[in-house]
Amino acid sequence: MLLSSLTSLMLLTSEETNMWKLEEEKAEHMPIGYEIVFPSLLEIAEHMGIEVPNDSPAIKEIYAHRALKFKKIPKEVLHSVPTGLLYSLEGLRDLEWEKLLKLQFKDGSFFWSPSSTAYAFMQTNDEKCLKFLNDVVEKFNGAVPNICPVDTFEHIWALDRLQRLGISRYFEPEMKYFEPEMKDRVTGPWGFDRLAVFSSFDGYMGI
Repeated sequence: MLLSSLTSLMLLTSEETNMWKLEEEKAEHMPIGYEIVFPSLLEIAEHMGIEVPNDSPAIKEIYAHRALKFKKIPKEVLHSVPTGLLYSLEGLRDLEWEKLLKLQFKDGSFFWSPSSTAYAFMQTNDEKCLKFLNDVVEKFNGAVPNICPVDTFEHIWALDRLQRLGISRYFEPEMKYFEPEMKDRVTGPWGFDRLAVFSSFDGYMGI
């Protein structure tokens, strides 16, 4: 992490920042929630006195994507129902944690995101967040994936695609097979609703 942070600072403070490479990146290849977290990191860098090339077309496009997400999911919605923004809380500011903790997943995470959950723990000292993080570190022997459990995410993603294509009725046995797994891992205070879980991905993760 220290090496990554140092490398990022070197890139941002150098004349050749490689920002032009962002223009060549395809949206589907970008990390989940990139348009939420990256602008936040740039703003932190600016507050540290680091000059950031905000006039770059790629940067402007990322900010435009973030504005679109905030328009689709305003803060009052973010604090009241589970949405994809729970995956990128570390990129958000002025959050009402008492409300957000009510949207916490059964395993203690926020949308299975270790980084989002770590940020939530930093802000709240919530024991469920800490347990989730410790479990992930122990399971992967010190390494941390960008989403955990990966298998549940992949199952929901696949089932979601079938539903959006309008062919899920042909795969009802498979969907019912994975439903107990999703119910066990996803259920929060809002109860379990397969459609609600799917819809929280809508328009968020590069779709």
